[in-house]
Amino acid sequence: MRPSIPRPTRPATIIHWIKVNNRFGPDAPIVRDMTEQIDATVSEGRNYSLGFGKGLIRSGKIYLVHSWAGQMFVFELTEDQAQRLGLGPMSVSYSQGAKHRDRREPSPIALISTPRFSRGDRLQGSQRITGRVNCKILKPSDTKYALRLGYSTDATSQSFSYLDELPQKMGPVSFDFSPINREDEEKKFSGPLAVFMDLCTVQEKDGDVEVVIYSNTVGQLVEVTAD
Repeated sequence: MRPSIPRPTRPATIIHWIKVNNRFGPDAPIVRDMTEQIDATVSEGRNYSLGFGKGLIRSGKIYLVHSWAGQMFVFELTEDQAQRLGLGPMSVSYSQGAKHRDRREPSPIALISTPRFSRGDRLQGSQRITGRVNCKILKPSDTKYALRLGYSTDATSQSFSYLDELPQKMGPVSFDFSPINREDEEKKFSGPLAVFMDLCTVQEKDGDVEVVIYSNTVGQLVEVTAD
């Protein structure tokens, strides 16, 4: 069976979340405005993210909502994180990423858990990203796989950690990814960052990188320091 293209999360999924959780009701202008933006982004096959200040949400909490690799992720922010992201009490942020160039295998061969980074949820932007993730094998395979780490700062980025082999049934898999901030970058990223990980294959085809996803995609909110 041919892998399917992982379109960004169906607009109805996140739009429903906005309708249910915004403070002003399901027919509020914020719902209409966000629906128009999301529809336009999805039609182009892009990931996207939204931030909501506490004054806009019924619970009074602050949220960062992502559509990534065809799945929806909701992260709760602290007041400090929201301030550093420039997200005021009555403000909403919206950003879109690069177009999808990956595909998802309909029958996954593995399930992965939330990763454990060597430095916890605080990453040094100039240091390689290391740690482990638990992997449960659903279907044995001799294919060579990689773990992929994806995120969006000023641009969408992805890094690959190639694996020698998978566990026989279940067990930890170590990873080693490139730093978030490259030495040649003038502007270094720091602050809260949503990162996403999945198991995939990577091949170069016609001068392009072809990625096929063979697991679930997991998301985590980390803190990145510029040093």
